[in-house]
Amino acid sequence: MAYVPDLWNPFSLLDELDRAWTTSRARSSSWPHFDIEDRDDEVLLVADVPGMTDDHLDITVQGQLLTVRGERPYGDGRYVYRTRPSGQFVRQFQLAPGADLDRIEAHVEHGVLVIRVPKTDAMKPRKIKLGNSLGAGLASKVKGLLGREKHEPTA
Repeated sequence: MAYVPDLWNPFSLLDELDRAWTTSRARSSSWPHFDIEDRDDEVLLVADVPGMTDDHLDITVQGQLLTVRGERPYGDGRYVYRTRPSGQFVRQFQLAPGADLDRIEAHVEHGVLVIRVPKTDAMKPRKIKLGNSLGAGLASKVKGLLGREKHEPTA
């Protein structure tokens, strides 16, 4: 059952304010929620940020640390109860050493924030060619070395 504040009890209102303060502080470290997808050529970070535009977000990278700061504005009105997240937030992500920091791109469209972190060639997966067993390759090299004739130094 949902909590309905008792507007006639001043202590109930104080309890609700305390709950809202505690909840918003706890939520600020985890909202917005990000999906992180590891693709062959990039890492994709996606978050729902309804009602936010480029003006509400600040994305920076320092070293290998990607920081997303933002503020979802509070709506105008006299709320009796409020559960949708709003206010300021900061989310940080440690990027892998092979991330191409100079080519990071971000945009917001229809309330969805998309951050693309390209990978350098060293970070991209590469196919390893399968061949004969190592033992057979090694054996043929050893056989080739053993089959060489000895050359005596001339005096």
